[in-house]
Amino acid sequence: MNVDRDATGSNAKFVAHDAAAEVERTIALTAGPRVVARCVGIESRYIAGLTPAEAELVARAVPARRAEFASGRFALRSAIGANPEILRHSSGAPRSPDHLVCSLAHDPAVAVAVVAPRTLYCAIGIDIEPLQPLGADEASLIVGPADQVDDAMTAFVVKESVYKAWSTLGGGMLEHHDIVVRVVDGRFRALVAGGLTFDGVVRQTIDRVVALTCVPASAGPRCRRTITNVVAGIGPDDNFCTVVSNFDG
Repeated sequence: MNVDRDATGSNAKFVAHDAAAEVERTIALTAGPRVVARCVGIESRYIAGLTPAEAELVARAVPARRAEFASGRFALRSAIGANPEILRHSSGAPRSPDHLVCSLAHDPAVAVAVVAPRTLYCAIGIDIEPLQPLGADEASLIVGPADQVDDAMTAFVVKESVYKAWSTLGGGMLEHHDIVVRVVDGRFRALVAGGLTFDGVVRQTIDRVVALTCVPASAGPRCRRTITNVVAGIGPDDNFCTVVSNFDG
């Protein structure tokens, strides 16, 4: 089941819907407790469901970007099970209701959203990309000498999901080489510059790779303290290093 990027009309919608359903099933089988995922095909019809404030965020964007944005908001509201207005933080990440953490991602055909209760998690990160090889130049920007991963696209998706969780906790911009990953049997451990270690899951569908990072609420204070330390330029300190362990099942 390959998503045909040149498909049009009802066939394209059918293929995207089929792909979205497979992504949802994959996440549901691997996510932590009470993590809810929704995935939808990217369609312009979702633009009509944006609130005026949401629509203003992409008012100057090209139509394809507005469709991505609106599809992501639709997926996120579906995951929440309600219809809150979803604006965004200064980082560009979606601003979830106070009792939830959330993350969004999209590829050329589908948008995926994950939400979880803040009582269980203090940060969450999702990323998705088509399962296709990257060129040598692109791969060199993503995969560092210490990374242990089979392919550059998997490394990219894992690092993007980790960055989203890191950013939610207050971390600043990172280069891909600032994150060192080790992937074994669909699970990963990622060491971020500054000493934080995140665990998560990465899975392949027929034609996509999806990575999910969830940070338990109990690790939040230590994570934020470490990140504050890094931002202040103090550097890594063993007293602040935290292993964020998830997905025990």
